[in-house]
Formats: sequence, C-alpha cells, structure tokens
Amino acid sequence: MEVLPPIPVPPGKRWTEFKTRFLPLIVFAILVLMAANLWRHNVVTPTMLGQVESVSAAVVSPESGIITSLLVKRYQSVKAGDPVAEITSNDPRSVDLRLAFLRTKLSLITTEVGTSMDQDRMGFNFENMRLAYERLMIEKAVTQAELKVAEQVLERLSKGRADRVVSIIDYETGLRVRDGLKARLEESEKLLAKEKEKLDGASHFADSLNAPRPTNSPSMRLLDELAAEREQLLKASDGKIILRAPITGQVNVILRQAGQQVLAGDSLFTITANESRQIIGYMHPPVPFDPQPGMKVQVRRRSNTREQGMTQIAAVGPQMEPVLQPLLRPGVTFEIGVPISINIPEGLRLMPGELVELTLSTGKN
Repeated sequence: MEVLPPIPVPPGKRWTEFKTRFLPLIVFAILVLMAANLWRHNVVTPTMLGQVESVSAAVVSPESGIITSLLVKRYQSVKAGDPVAEITSNDPRSVDLRLAFLRTKLSLITTEVGTSMDQDRMGFNFENMRLAYERLMIEKAVTQAELKVAEQVLERLSKGRADRVVSIIDYETGLRVRDGLKARLEESEKLLAKEKEKLDGASHFADSLNAPRPTNSPSMRLLDELAAEREQLLKASDGKIILRAPITGQVNVILRQAGQQVLAGDSLFTITANESRQIIGYMHPPVPFDPQPGMKVQVRRRSNTREQGMTQIAAVGPQMEPVLQPLLRPGVTFEIGVPISINIPEGLRLMPGELVELTLSTGKN
C-alpha cells in the first residue's frame, strides 16, 4: 500500500491551537509573577502591629473651687510651666491645713531655739522677740484667711436671707463672726506695730552682745523657711490658684469649662507631648522566637509612600500582658502577648498614637 505524505497543517490552525492551549497558561504565569513581585515590594505582611507611644499628662486641681477662666484652647501648643487655668478656691480646709502646718513649724522653731541657744541673755531675749513678732504675723495671716472665709459665708447668707431660705439667727451669727474677726484683725495690727517698735529698739543688742550666728544653723534655716511660707500663705489668701502645664505639648482634651465647680483631684485638661520616645508592640502566641533587646526591627508606616526605617528592640516585658485594643487581631476581642519596646528609627517622623507595621528578625546590630 502506498504511503501518502502527511497533510500539512495550516499556520492559522497551529496559531489557533497555541492561543487555545498554551497562551492562557503563559499569561497566567506572568500575572502570578507580577502579583508576587507587587506583594513582596508593597504589601509585605508584617510580623505584628505596633503603636507609637502617646505621652500624656493631666492637669489636676489641687483644691476644691470654681474655675474662673480657661487660658488655653483645644489643640493649642503649650510649654511646661505655662499657665492654663485659674481656680478660685472655696474650701476653707485647705487654708486651715496651711495654718496648722505653720503653727507646727513655729513650735518646732521655738523648741530648736530653746534647746540650742547658748548665747547671752540679751541675745536670747532678742530671738524671743523675733519669734513673738513672727507669731503675731502668723496670727494676722490666720485672721485674714478666716475673715475672708467668713465674708464669703456672710455673702451667701445675705443672698439666702433675701430669698427667705436662711433664718435671721443664722444670718446674725455669720454677721457676729465676721465683725469679731475684723476686730481681732485690728487688734493684731496694733500689737504688730508695738512689737515692731520693740524689735527695732532692741536690734542693737543683737549686734553688740550676740556672737554672729552661723548661717547654716537649724534655727536660721527654720526661720527662713517660716518667712517664705508665710509669704506664700499671704499670696494664697485671696483664694486664686494658677494651674500650669506639667509638660510641653498640645492640649488634647478639655474636661471642664469656666464656671464649673471642681473638687480636689479632678482633672481639667489632658496635655499630649508632641514627640514620642518608643513604639509598643506585642508578639502574639504562639511566639515563634524569644525576642531579645538588640534584635533588628523594620518599621513601616501605613501611608501612601510606605516610609520605612530600621531600628532595634529596646526592652522586652517580663510577662505576657493584655494586648491594647488597637493592636488586637481582626475578630479578636481579648488576647495576651509579649510586650516589647522598640526605638523610633532615625529620620522617620511618627505621630503619637500612630499604628505601624513591624517586621522582626533574629539578627542583632
């Protein structure tokens, strides 16, 4: 039987078979390689998430009172020590505590002078006169503080009397207390004038009869402290308290407004620092390896430009702790992890509270 030559396949048929059988596989392989390259360079899966530490400090009212004025607005920049609010104190107990402290210190001064003074009698009497003068000054400050409280109480009683909610007996009692304190203040000023004349007249005894006292003696130090605290008490007798910013940063949250009543310990503001010192992250169980200080960490921002920088672990927590809410894995409401502190990479500007992607390696710098 004669062998016939093979029938040639037209090129068009071969191209159709190539497009049908092989071209889809080639295109699919190219797309897989491109996707893998994009994933490797732009969507690298982080080992874990971290949060830039946010350093905040609260401005707390030291005493009960009414907020007279707020000196800052939300998101305003402040420096440590800047005045941020003014409070008018209406708690007489705080003044009583200061006065009790001064009385105690005055008793301590008297004891110190009585036990350690070994100078001549004239010098000793002169010191007693100085202490008597300081005692009268303290009593004057006490009377001034009590008089201010009494005047505030009488003012409230007057308003209550006008509204017919306060009895005449209570009003007259407050009036008598106020008048008695005024009379006592006048007598204190007269006694102070007399004691000042005596003290000025006896000052030459201290110069001529007393040996120079060492400036570092306990009695001298206590006298200086007493004078300084008396000045502070006189400044604070008007009831105004200036609150100042504890740190440099921005006012983040305002919790109280002008005119509101606050108690001792209430927070008025929250100030957040402009810069952070570290990044906090958690290694979720099962932990692939034990993190150690010095291990390299790649920090990548969640931004359009995907800035990144290399740094290292600064410290590792001693135990597993509950993971912060922003760092929980999707679908998880509670979990624990190993906390680690990571230095902020140089040249990488991060905002406090920002979430970043962390990729750890077992190598060290």
